[in-house]
Amino acid sequence: MKRTIPFAVLLLCASIAAPVSGAMIKGGEILSIDQSIDDDLYVAGGQLDILKDVGGDLIAAGGEITIRGNVEEDLTVAGGRVYLQGKVGDDLRAAGGEVRISGTVTDDVFVAGGRVEITEGSIINGDLRIAGGDVYINGTVRGDIDVRGGRVILRGVVSGNLDASADFIAIHARISGTSKLVAEELGIGSTAHFLDDVEYWQQEGQLDFAPYLEGAGASYNPKLARSTVVQREEAVRKFLSMAFLTHLVFSVLFAAFFIAVIAFFTKSTFTDAAKRLKKHPGKSMLTGFLYFVATPIAILLLLLSIIGIPISLFSGVLYGFSIYFSKPITAMVAARYVEIKKGKKNGMWRFIALSILFYLLLKLISYIPILGWIIVILCVFAAYGSVILMKWEKFHRAH
Repeated sequence: MKRTIPFAVLLLCASIAAPVSGAMIKGGEILSIDQSIDDDLYVAGGQLDILKDVGGDLIAAGGEITIRGNVEEDLTVAGGRVYLQGKVGDDLRAAGGEVRISGTVTDDVFVAGGRVEITEGSIINGDLRIAGGDVYINGTVRGDIDVRGGRVILRGVVSGNLDASADFIAIHARISGTSKLVAEELGIGSTAHFLDDVEYWQQEGQLDFAPYLEGAGASYNPKLARSTVVQREEAVRKFLSMAFLTHLVFSVLFAAFFIAVIAFFTKSTFTDAAKRLKKHPGKSMLTGFLYFVATPIAILLLLLSIIGIPISLFSGVLYGFSIYFSKPITAMVAARYVEIKKGKKNGMWRFIALSILFYLLLKLISYIPILGWIIVILCVFAAYGSVILMKWEKFHRAH
């Protein structure tokens, strides 16, 4: 078992760091870009750290993403946690559980997230549009701001207009343009300055804006309540849809690249694995289950001995790759399995296309709560188990 377990993950390493059509596509559970990229860059992984500049567009998807270098053109990023520290030369589109922008963006910014923070010292030269849970805007925005959220705290400087709708809004900023504020609770801090007219609504009724107005007026408008709430819901749906589609499209494109590379590196691997799966479906699933359960335990036991530490660390990295690339590998086994069931072997490109189709199907199924996850996990167990059984049998025949 020890000799055969690493096969599935070793197979994955061939796809890391390969340039395609002028752009660079990279992936990995933990990935650090420490060299400048002159063209577009597409990256995906569990933890991504972009240390150097990107000369074109950057599209990134992952668990935790930190961008320290500058991006010359557009930046599109989706992840659990997204941290931007460099400069973006054009538009920024970001979605994540937590999004923090600490750099400079030359043009517009579109953000959807659970917690969104525009930090002090950051500069957005275009418009800023946000849909989020907790939103903190502490930097300088030279365009308009359109924000929909649960809790919005605004500091810093706004050169354009402000349109904000949330459960709670607190204003401590200097706003040069007109303001439209809708909230169940609205708070105005002592550092707030409104240089143009304010139209507002809050659940508690009228608020005294006089101390914060500079040559402008404020008007309470009850009609804003209903219309803006509807707009806020539509904005949230739009942003979340954009984030979902961006993540899905990028995942499929990256998987397609991975599948194509692995398909050309292997000959009969997935066909032989699919034959084992057809002949021993239950045994394959059990073997895959044991692989995913036993490997972490084996790694932990190796860590307890000084001699086994290097092996355990290496095995841990490979195990991480096997988890990250589990859906593409499963899709390739499934494609060959269908060929065997039909008694017809497809050519290379038809096999790649069918594998991509199965990957998309697995991806969509995984979005179904509980039942979808169970289905995908069982498919992964069966696919990996069939690969391990196939390699184990070949090893025995060779010895």
